[in-house]
Amino acid sequence: MAAVMVIEDGTARTNSNSYTTIAEADDYWELRNYLPWAALSDETKTSALVQAAQYLDFAYRWIGDRYSTIQAMTWPRVVFFDVDYRAMHANVIPQRIKDAQCELAKEVTLNGSLLAPMDRGGRVQSEAIGPLHIEYFADAPGIKEFPLVDAILADLITGGSLGSITSSAELA
Repeated sequence: MAAVMVIEDGTARTNSNSYTTIAEADDYWELRNYLPWAALSDETKTSALVQAAQYLDFAYRWIGDRYSTIQAMTWPRVVFFDVDYRAMHANVIPQRIKDAQCELAKEVTLNGSLLAPMDRGGRVQSEAIGPLHIEYFADAPGIKEFPLVDAILADLITGGSLGSITSSAELA
């Protein structure tokens, strides 16, 4: 049975699992001349978009408050202004959310997951040349960073997101 994608259209749906449609993602990648996206099956695109939306909902802390206490996703939100003091409407999913979802969906298709288990990196405790051995400190960060996504979302997120643009790396 094929996965069913339910699009959040700004009405605070209780069963949504994506901010963007396959057609919108197709247009996004066609405009950027990313040809491998067009070759994917609709089932693969659906899975990637749903995983990307889930990542957006759990990895970022958003400005404003959820529009409804029973909505399935973190958007729509009641946001009077973004960080640049531009007015925002509560029943609209910002295009930046959809663009970020498309970028993350591409990552899913390339790597299979956005939150796959990873070895610790960054703070090397010891290393040896032969036979190669690297040991990391327990507190070394082990998350992927998506700088383009962070830049797309910069004026919609607050500190405390997983993204590399924010000041701390903790789950929202």
